[in-house]
Amino acid sequence: MTRSHHQRRARVLASTTAALGLMIGASTLASGTAQSAEPAGDCATPYDASLLKPGDAVSGLTVETGTTPEGFTGEVIGTL
Repeated sequence: MTRSHHQRRARVLASTTAALGLMIGASTLASGTAQSAEPAGDCATPYDASLLKPGDAVSGLTVETGTTPEGFTGEVIGTL
Protein backbone atom coordinates (compact mmCIF):
# COMPACT_ATOMS: atom_id res chain seq x y z
CA MET A 1 0.00 0.00 0.00
CA THR A 2 1.23 3.43 -0.82
CA ARG A 3 1.01 6.52 1.30
CA SER A 4 -1.74 7.99 -0.90
CA HIS A 5 -3.81 4.84 -0.37
CA HIS A 6 -3.62 5.35 3.41
CA GLN A 7 -4.58 9.00 3.03
CA ARG A 8 -7.55 8.04 0.84
CA ARG A 9 -8.75 5.48 3.40
CA ALA A 10 -8.43 8.10 6.15
CA ARG A 11 -10.47 10.61 4.11
CA VAL A 12 -13.17 8.01 3.41
CA LEU A 13 -13.34 7.10 7.10
CA ALA A 14 -13.57 10.77 8.11
CA SER A 15 -16.29 11.43 5.52
CA THR A 16 -18.28 8.39 6.63
CA THR A 17 -18.02 9.40 10.28
CA ALA A 18 -19.14 12.94 9.49
CA ALA A 19 -22.08 11.69 7.42
CA LEU A 20 -23.20 9.34 10.19
CA GLY A 21 -22.97 12.16 12.71
CA LEU A 22 -25.13 14.39 10.54
CA MET A 23 -27.72 11.63 10.06
CA ILE A 24 -27.92 10.97 13.79
CA GLY A 25 -28.26 14.70 14.49
CA ALA A 26 -30.96 15.08 11.85
CA SER A 27 -32.91 12.12 13.23
CA THR A 28 -33.05 13.68 16.69
CA LEU A 29 -34.35 16.94 15.23
CA ALA A 30 -36.91 15.17 13.06
CA SER A 31 -38.41 13.30 16.01
CA GLY A 32 -40.11 16.46 17.33
CA THR A 33 -40.56 17.67 20.87
CA ALA A 34 -41.50 15.55 23.83
CA GLN A 35 -45.12 15.58 24.97
CA SER A 36 -45.67 16.59 28.58
CA ALA A 37 -48.03 14.62 30.78
CA GLU A 38 -51.13 16.14 32.29
CA PRO A 39 -50.61 17.16 35.93
CA ALA A 40 -51.88 14.75 38.54
CA GLY A 41 -55.22 15.60 40.11
CA ASP A 42 -53.67 15.78 43.58
CA CYS A 43 -50.84 18.14 42.54
CA ALA A 44 -50.38 20.69 45.32
CA THR A 45 -49.89 24.40 44.66
CA PRO A 46 -46.19 25.31 44.96
CA TYR A 47 -45.03 27.39 47.90
CA ASP A 48 -44.47 31.09 47.15
CA ALA A 49 -40.66 31.37 47.08
CA SER A 50 -40.83 35.12 47.74
CA LEU A 51 -41.89 34.29 51.32
CA LEU A 52 -38.67 32.36 52.02
CA LYS A 53 -35.89 34.06 54.00
CA PRO A 54 -32.33 32.85 54.61
CA GLY A 55 -32.27 30.62 57.70
CA ASP A 56 -35.85 29.34 57.29
CA ALA A 57 -36.24 25.62 57.99
CA VAL A 58 -37.57 23.56 55.09
CA SER A 59 -38.72 19.98 54.61
CA GLY A 60 -39.94 18.05 51.62
CA LEU A 61 -40.12 14.77 49.75
CA THR A 62 -37.88 13.51 46.98
CA VAL A 63 -37.29 10.33 44.99
CA GLU A 64 -33.71 9.30 44.22
CA THR A 65 -34.62 5.96 42.64
CA GLY A 66 -37.88 4.09 42.28
CA THR A 67 -41.22 5.64 43.17
CA THR A 68 -41.22 5.75 46.98
CA PRO A 69 -40.65 9.31 48.25
CA GLU A 70 -38.24 9.95 51.11
CA GLY A 71 -38.36 12.95 53.42
CA PHE A 72 -35.57 15.51 53.73
CA THR A 73 -34.95 18.66 55.77
CA GLY A 74 -32.75 21.67 55.25
CA GLU A 75 -32.28 25.39 55.66
CA VAL A 76 -32.81 28.16 53.12
CA ILE A 77 -29.52 29.79 52.12
CA GLY A 78 -31.07 32.02 49.44
CA THR A 79 -33.38 32.04 46.43
CA LEU A 80 -32.87 32.78 42.76
